[in-house]
Amino acid sequence: MLQDWLEALKSGDTAKEEAFLKAFAIPDHSVWFAKTFGEKEGPSLEVGYSQLLSADPDWLKSSGLHSVQAGRFIVQVRAFANPEDTQIALLKVTLTAERQPVPIYYVRTFKSLDDAASSYLGCFVYIDGGFRHLDSRVMEALSTAPRTPHVVMLGKSVQAAKLIKRVPPEYPEVARKNMVEGVVRLHVIITKDGSVRDIRVVDGHPMLNQAAIDAVKQWRYQPTTLNGNPVEVDTVISVTFQLRPGAAPTP
Repeated sequence: MLQDWLEALKSGDTAKEEAFLKAFAIPDHSVWFAKTFGEKEGPSLEVGYSQLLSADPDWLKSSGLHSVQAGRFIVQVRAFANPEDTQIALLKVTLTAERQPVPIYYVRTFKSLDDAASSYLGCFVYIDGGFRHLDSRVMEALSTAPRTPHVVMLGKSVQAAKLIKRVPPEYPEVARKNMVEGVVRLHVIITKDGSVRDIRVVDGHPMLNQAAIDAVKQWRYQPTTLNGNPVEVDTVISVTFQLRPGAAPTP
């Protein structure tokens, strides 16, 4: 299903790709979160899901396009049914919090079966006869999630407008020699004063990731307020590495 969706993105079949995105939405999500996670955690997850839909509705499509642009069409799905099945902290606490057991399908894409680099496509759950997208930022609304509480989620286009200091990354020499280009996506927390912390690679080429981190940790944003009070922001930043046209490999 995901491979068909990626092919639709590649071919520009808008009608087909939008049909997939609609199918990936969680139906009756307020009921599902309450039923799956109970009265304590369900409402927080529902708020997080609704907030993400309004703030960044194209998040999954952006992930799909990144895989397509990187030429990664081989889909790897790992199913986790119990907390002990995974070492991924966020998935572990999510599975532990479930009151009605629901497996989580963790998906990455590759260019080939022996490719070390990959793109994180997303997490999915099976609901009412279909696979639905469960974004990691929704799971982070759990009280037990390994992240700082009281953080608002903003789409990358919204947060980009608040950037007041951007330090360009230094192109790694090893990447330049090997003609490596690409986009590194970083999950970050923007603090109340506009600085950046808790930088984590979502996906990117190993030769480029550290340079992106070193640059972004120097970025500064205009502080974000909610009801007049400064808040921290949970968002994703994309850093593009592109060689000059006609550049040749360095001996």
